[in-house]
Amino acid sequence: MTLLHNGDISPETLAEALVRHGDLQQLVTQLAASDKGISAAQAAVVVKRKHLIATLRKMIQDPSTTETDVQRVIQAAHWVFGGRYVGVADRRNLMPLDQHDIPLLGADGTLHIVELKSPNVPKLVRRHRNHWIVGDDVHEAISQAMNYIRSFDELGASASTNYRNEYGHDYDMRRVFATVVIGHPDHVQETNRNGTALTERTVCQTIRSYNAHLSRVEVMTYKDLVDAAERALAFEEGTTRAPIPSASG
Repeated sequence: MTLLHNGDISPETLAEALVRHGDLQQLVTQLAASDKGISAAQAAVVVKRKHLIATLRKMIQDPSTTETDVQRVIQAAHWVFGGRYVGVADRRNLMPLDQHDIPLLGADGTLHIVELKSPNVPKLVRRHRNHWIVGDDVHEAISQAMNYIRSFDELGASASTNYRNEYGHDYDMRRVFATVVIGHPDHVQETNRNGTALTERTVCQTIRSYNAHLSRVEVMTYKDLVDAAERALAFEEGTTRAPIPSASG
């Protein structure tokens, strides 16, 4: 702490060291009394998250990576899906007969179910007559997510009461939404009629058109997920490097 106050060690250097060796929760507690300490704690969190995103990006570009591999890396990283979520429910089998990959928790206790599929889906999109449509894998995954939503609609009210009374968890299961994460443009093996590789733009447009007609469930690729998380981290990194105004200012 003395070195930090005296400026003999930078917050960035401390952050890197703590990511390698330290306990981030303990770091926040010990350094909260110092502006530089707070900056270092924030920087450490960003660095650790950047490492996770780099690992995830490498994994999804590997055709051999399975949905189980991805889940192992991000199942507790709710921040990957955006700032609307504050955690992950401590149970994956919230409904009878179903097991949810990542049940995200909103700040108000609402649930958002994430269904993970393989990053390597060669027929993520396919040609139908003169247009591109999503492939069968996407249809099946969306149908699975819709069944989850139906179960919450039919049983959510009683289940919410049960979890609150028996476990002390206040899960709001009304009007649950879901996201399916599937495929990556780089793994698509479809080609245009002239034999050229299908562009990422075409894949994204096809999925966006499909999403436009869905309700309470959406599909996104792993590239979409990682790119959005990286943009959020870039903003956070810029914020942590900004000077913290003093109490007197």
